[in-house]
Amino acid sequence: MSPVKQDRENRELRARLAEAEEALAAIRDGRVDAIVVHGHTGPQVFSLSGAETIYRRIIETMGEAAVSTSTDGKVLFCNLRFAEFVGASMSDILGRNLFQFVAEEDHAALRSMLHQCVSQRCKVRLVFCGQQGVRIPALLFGNAVEVEQGLSNQNPNADGD
Repeated sequence: MSPVKQDRENRELRARLAEAEEALAAIRDGRVDAIVVHGHTGPQVFSLSGAETIYRRIIETMGEAAVSTSTDGKVLFCNLRFAEFVGASMSDILGRNLFQFVAEEDHAALRSMLHQCVSQRCKVRLVFCGQQGVRIPALLFGNAVEVEQGLSNQNPNADGD
């Protein structure tokens, strides 16, 4: 490839990258409420301000800790309050197992709750382990939620005592 053609291609790629970064920033900042995706069936509009966005913002900003797990305890989502609750960043929590944040003596109770939540709403008192070994008693509420892929996930909501 000639240097002139390579330079032009690099400028085009940089411009596309800048445009994509600006679009992502606009989505994150809430300046965009829908996006248009061009696919093989033509353009499709996807709303970013539907009811699920409102509910997600409520969960993300509420004063109570909230965490969603798989049925085996893998953390799929947590809000900022849960991260503060256990003294870890949200990115350090996602993908880890909830058992890592619960006192060892309460693992059996958590395991039982995760099993029970598949078929009914449940609650249990547990002790979470925060930063520097701080023990945090909490009442954990859970229930199964059907997701598009048909998986059941718990939505435990921990209220510290």
